[in-house]
Amino acid sequence: MNHQNHEDQSDNKINFKYSQEGTLEFNSRSILADALVIGAVTSTCKVSFPDPNSIKYEYGTDRDGIKKVISKSDELLNHLHSSLSALGVVIAYSKDCELDEHKDSLGWLINNLSELANQIAFNNAEMNYSLTMKKPD
Repeated sequence: MNHQNHEDQSDNKINFKYSQEGTLEFNSRSILADALVIGAVTSTCKVSFPDPNSIKYEYGTDRDGIKKVISKSDELLNHLHSSLSALGVVIAYSKDCELDEHKDSLGWLINNLSELANQIAFNNAEMNYSLTMKKPD
């Protein structure tokens, strides 16, 4: 059993040249916490324009790492969309007076979750594009 847990933990790691240990680890218990790893990989990406008709993305991880980040991003997007849908249902089926004191908070929560989903989707598209342009390691 310990061997299997060790394998599961290593499956959650990606190479990452900007970390002290040379790896980053996804949190297998919380997909929202994985947003931190996704953010680390995407925010340290170097973008260059080798010529006017092309764009080059350089991530601090290898091809397998990019694939894992894309997979975790897809999972996070599914959770964000489910959360936004659940909030919509709560608002739709609640009486106005029940939500009066929370309307501002709910509005900002929906806005921030939507912005996070939009950013994750944009970064996911960039990573997918980079895989089509990058030669296999």
